[in-house]
Parts: sequence; C-alpha cells; structure tokens
Amino acid sequence: MMLYPSPRTPADVRRSNRYAVLSLLRDYGALSKSELVELTDLTNTTITTILDDLMVEGLVRPVEESEQNRGAEASRGRPAAVYSLDNERWRVAGLQIASDTITSVMMNLSGDVLEVGRLHAPVEMPIAEVLDSAASLLAGLIQRAVHGRGRLLGIGVALEGLVDVNAGLSLWMLLRDNWNNVPIREFFESRFALPVFVDYRVYAAALAESYYGAAKGVSDFAYLNVDTGIAVASVASGTLVRSSAEPGGITGGLGHVMTAGGHRQCYCGSVGCLQTEITTQALLTQVRELLAVSHRQDSQSFWQSYPLTFDSLIAAVHQNEPLALHLRDRFAANLGIAVRGATLLYSANKVIMGGAAIRFGGDEALNSARRAVRRLSLLHQLFQSAEVVASSLLPDSATVGAATLVIQAVMDGQITASVGG
Repeated sequence: MMLYPSPRTPADVRRSNRYAVLSLLRDYGALSKSELVELTDLTNTTITTILDDLMVEGLVRPVEESEQNRGAEASRGRPAAVYSLDNERWRVAGLQIASDTITSVMMNLSGDVLEVGRLHAPVEMPIAEVLDSAASLLAGLIQRAVHGRGRLLGIGVALEGLVDVNAGLSLWMLLRDNWNNVPIREFFESRFALPVFVDYRVYAAALAESYYGAAKGVSDFAYLNVDTGIAVASVASGTLVRSSAEPGGITGGLGHVMTAGGHRQCYCGSVGCLQTEITTQALLTQVRELLAVSHRQDSQSFWQSYPLTFDSLIAAVHQNEPLALHLRDRFAANLGIAVRGATLLYSANKVIMGGAAIRFGGDEALNSARRAVRRLSLLHQLFQSAEVVASSLLPDSATVGAATLVIQAVMDGQITASVGG
C-alpha cells in the first residue's frame, strides 16, 4: 500500500491529483485555487475541475467570506475564493479489536477526534459477544457524533494478530482461544450497511502517524507497537512495507528477540523472549510475582485498593508505588533492546513508539530507548541522527489508524460521497 499514491495510468493520474488536493486541504485547513496550483504544480484548469468534482461529491465546500481570516490578502480587497473539507457533513469511524480491549473513535475528514469509546473485553469473551460489544460501542459513538449533524462514510477496523485484508477476516488473535477466521468485514457491513475496511493494527497505526502524527511529512520511518505483542511497521520512500500478499500481520515481529537475563518460558518454546518481559500481559504477570514475595505494606495496600489491571499499573507508576517503579525500570531497559532492534533491522532514521505498554514506560522508557539508539553510533555515524519519539495520537495510533483507513479510501476514490448525505 502506497501512503502517497504514484500515477502510472491516466486513471492513476486523476486519483493522484484528487489525493493531492484533499491532502493539502486536510493539512492546511483552507486554500484558494491559486494556492493549490502553487502547491501542486497542477494547472488552474485541472485544479478547478478537481474542486468542482469534489464539491459535487460533497467533500469540499467554499468557505464563506465571514469565515475567512486571510490577513494581508483580505486587506488588498475582496479575498480570493477559499475551499476546505466539509467537516460538518462527513464522519468516519475507527475500531480497534485486541486481545483484551475494544477501542473506538469518530473523526471528521481533517482527522479531528470527535468521540472516543473504550471497553474491556476479556480474553475468555465469546466471539459473538466481542463483536456485539464492539458494534454497540460503535453505535453509541455514531449516535453522539453523527445524529442530526452529518453522515458516516465508512468504518475502519484495526486488528491484533493475523489479518486477511482482502477477505476482511481476522485469522488469529494471540490470547483469544477459538478466534479463527472471524468475518469482521461481513459482520460490520451487515450491521451498519456501510463500507468496512480491515487491516492489521500496526499497519493502521503507521498510516495514522503518517497522516496526523509524528511521521507527518516523513517518507521513511518505523512504528514500534508494544501492547499484547511487539511488532514493527516500516515505511520506506512513502510505501508501507507489508508481508507477502496475505495474510497481514507478520512483519516486524520483535516479540521473540532475546532479552539480557530473561528467564521466563515463552509460548514459542524459548526462554527470555521480549514477549515475556514488556508486553501488557507480561507486566501484569510480574506484578503478581512481586506481590507474592513482597512484604512492603505500601505496595500491598495499593493493590488491595485497585484491581490488578494494566490501567491500575499505570496509575501505580503515577503514584510512585515501589513495585510499579521497579517494573518500569526493568521495562525501560528491555524496551531499549526492542527499539535498538527496530533501528538496526529497518535502518530507521525515525522510530515512533506506541501501544498501551509505552504509556506505562513514560519518559523514563523513552529516554532509555534513545540512549540505546545513540549507542549504535559506535557502529556507524548514520545512527547519530536517528530519532526516537513516543506517539502523541489519542486514544492511540491504531484506533486513529482504523478511522484513517476510511479517510484514505475517500481520498483515493474508493469511497465516493453523495450529495445531500
């Protein structure tokens, strides 16, 4: 998948031009025809044709003079006609389904998050109940963000595990027993009567970062996700590097890279994998182990007051609970191994870290990862400029990425909006 389409045929040229205009309006908010001509190097006639088509479709609207604040341009007389995305009319939905949670967002065409929903979905929850819960969560967000104010263009679903993108199937999920070949696209298309786009969550997250996050305007980067698993998506020259055609979700797996001094048995059969150290489930296992041997009254008191969940572990760090701080230090050291591996494997000059576990690690883990990458400069000075950042997208990159799948489909013409929606 090209993050930025390149033209090969006349149809590709039209698609690329449409994509360029919509991208610029997304990034700048509002632009005149002359500004679009200057930014794209397309002719005035081509820009006029594209804008006319997009206005007929209802995706773009002329900005009223009363809305414009064009500064010096306005002072020279009547301002030029300005165009923007119609963010009042259109909405897109994103849904992430993982081994322990379901998260959803509603966004407008500019990528602004309008509504967020999240619920706990235990690993033992039956498939039908997971899907019904996800649909109910999404329906509530749609009611709040769309009812009476616009129309929903489509739904994107980001999935943990292996994904058959073309068939819209969730093939496998790490911690969910009997989760095989689940017809995600069919279920949500039937429930909502809308186009549904399905992808591996790390790929969706990389797309979101390139559109709205730390990789905006960056053509080469790696996105590292640390959650129930550890995986990397790599973007090279604006192209998302996928595995073979199907299934998706097997590139960049770092969960079975060995740690220094790890001793836990991994489900892969090895001992000391990163999967057993820095994933959300591994961290909760370590909390249980520490509580079983710890005699610290302050720790025992905290965990008697809070349920043993990952959200509680993050709260424990914020309250300086000793066991949680110990785990954070260990996590930070092992995260450095993961980031170092991603940098070396992909020759990445920018690594973006996301996922629930990154929220637990905080600045201490981020700084540890940066130090690990800086040490690579001993191998080659190229790594001196490698940048490591934490994702700032909320509620998380993958859920925003799910909605971005729909926005991308709108921009390259896979979804055509209708007038009066």
